[in-house]
Amino acid sequence: MDGRILLGSGHSSRHSCLFYGSSQDLLELTLPFFAEGLRNNMLCAWVVPDSLGIKGAETALRERLENYDACVGNGQFELFENKNFYFRSGNFNTYEILDRWSQIEQRAFERNYDGIWVSGDGSWISDVEWGKLIDYERAADLAIKKSKLTALCTYPLDKLDLVQKLVLSSCHHLVVSQKDGELKVVRR
Repeated sequence: MDGRILLGSGHSSRHSCLFYGSSQDLLELTLPFFAEGLRNNMLCAWVVPDSLGIKGAETALRERLENYDACVGNGQFELFENKNFYFRSGNFNTYEILDRWSQIEQRAFERNYDGIWVSGDGSWISDVEWGKLIDYERAADLAIKKSKLTALCTYPLDKLDLVQKLVLSSCHHLVVSQKDGELKVVRR
């Protein structure tokens, strides 16, 4: 699968959403997405889903990206746990999270990369945080337009109802769904 499918065309499609059925479905699109980012001299950062974990992500990246260890060594690839990234201060705070992305973007420029390609996973979502998540997605969309950031937001299909999927879709310029290896472009 070509990671460029998640970029759509042009600047306005740099905020994409992937609904996935399994970890395998997630990896089939996320790993080529990152490979494309590396080819384009971007710093890549992945907030991995708990179901995969850092070790699972590292294993998958090493299997599919022959230069993964070199990219980590030169600061071109960073991995984060969901809880440590989204809830660092103990609660979900849109502006703290956007500031973290901004700090990563600054590191990218300091290391002479052309920007950042990121993926964050929403498998942690609960009804309590739902409104905050939507506020974050909308604020992130505005921030992306003013930055050198390309984002792939990933959400497991089995954790969302139809209304949640529709609301999340409205926050992204490109939405794809992959379940059992079947890819569907939902919104472009």
